[in-house]
Amino acid sequence: MLDAAIIDDYQAWVAKALPSDAPMNAAQLQGLCAAMAMAPNVVTPVRWLPWAFDARQGLHRPDSANGEELDSCVELMQRISNDMAAQLGPARHINLRLFHDYRPDCSEQDFCTGFLRGVELVKGDWAELLELRPAWMQPVQQLAAGESLPHARDTLTVLLLRLTDYWHGDGRDAEAAFDAALPAGQVWAHIEPALRTLGIYFPFAALALAQQHREHVAPHLVQALHAVAQDPQAYINDEDTYMLHQYAAALLGEWRDPRAFEPLLAMARWDEDTREALWDESLDTVYVRALASTCAGREARLQDCVEQLGQDFDGRRALMQAWKICVIQGAAPLAPWQAFALRMAEQEAQILRTQLPRVPYEGALIDFLVIDAADLGADAFTAPVRAWYGEGLMDTTFSTLAEFEAEMVQSVVERRKRADDGHDHFIYSAAGEIAWWASFMPYEQEPVPELTQQPYVRAAEKVGRNDACPCGSGRKYKKCHGAN
Repeated sequence: MLDAAIIDDYQAWVAKALPSDAPMNAAQLQGLCAAMAMAPNVVTPVRWLPWAFDARQGLHRPDSANGEELDSCVELMQRISNDMAAQLGPARHINLRLFHDYRPDCSEQDFCTGFLRGVELVKGDWAELLELRPAWMQPVQQLAAGESLPHARDTLTVLLLRLTDYWHGDGRDAEAAFDAALPAGQVWAHIEPALRTLGIYFPFAALALAQQHREHVAPHLVQALHAVAQDPQAYINDEDTYMLHQYAAALLGEWRDPRAFEPLLAMARWDEDTREALWDESLDTVYVRALASTCAGREARLQDCVEQLGQDFDGRRALMQAWKICVIQGAAPLAPWQAFALRMAEQEAQILRTQLPRVPYEGALIDFLVIDAADLGADAFTAPVRAWYGEGLMDTTFSTLAEFEAEMVQSVVERRKRADDGHDHFIYSAAGEIAWWASFMPYEQEPVPELTQQPYVRAAEKVGRNDACPCGSGRKYKKCHGAN
């Protein structure tokens, strides 16, 4: 799909354009094209190109552009439009990728400004949703006005996915099926089937109903977690992918419900095959963040469980990651994590000394603990880490000593931002944890046609944050070699 070089080239053109032309920047243009892509009717470029060239007056073309420059710019605009159509149109078939993956000078405010312009251009097409669900557009309007929203990127991503489902998925039917006026006593029986197994559409409406009736639904979710924790084999089915425990973990994590902690902790003791069957890649995402979100000061229980797991890499890694999130979020002190993690790392170092030289890309727990220590600014690690690198005990394909030392001197604010960008935080949106999965991209039809002109070519293929790590570990890049 769209290469970052196209965004760079477009931004370079914007910088050269005369101020009077006022072309949209890349984020504004992507917002405009997003609204065009998800609209129920096809919108021709003739309608939106004038506003892309001049966001204030809708001029057809900038006076400052010569013919060749104009053709090049139109190609860039069309490619950006095609990319958003592939992500948010009726043939959606890839994970959602927004402007923040490309350039820091393209903000959420810019994207939302462009998006609202797109909605305004085809307001008749949007009239149904604007009338029935006016609150859905409120975050976009707030961001466009320059207001600050917590976790704006996740909020915006989930909103765009839900809007796309409304127009091109089962959104209209689902909204009608999960009536907000349903009596509380009937809610669980109504939403449980939608959350039980993996469907082709994300159950936005079912989750919204659960949110509305939190007090009534939460006990059922806690019970579901206990049932899976006690007898996981009963929920492993080759025909259907059981999902209720994942929705339960995400919702209870968002609600900070401490009742979810013990059954989630019990799942860490499952054998590797069981964990893979019921959590798979979401062990490092939904599970870890839900465990942290519901810990409520019980970090000692995490430590006890880590010590009981022996050499179970994935289990120990998940528990230590959850504990780290508690520290990053200010819900737990650094000192206990630092002391225990340092002791574990030194034990790992002892083992690795008998196995030198290290095999590249075969990460050990020590590699991740060092990365975590840098994320937390754990000063007690500094001298031992330098010694471990000197001995050749560290896998430098994960993190180098220079990277460790650079991150250790960062401010608390910088660390918090890095953690937020890397999703090392509590769960703030249950939908944000799961809705972006490729499993919920069922609309694949014909691919969006590419332009006939020569495509852009990168020198090397870009590895996405949620792509499989090229080292072959089976983990996502952001949780493996992209973790630092």
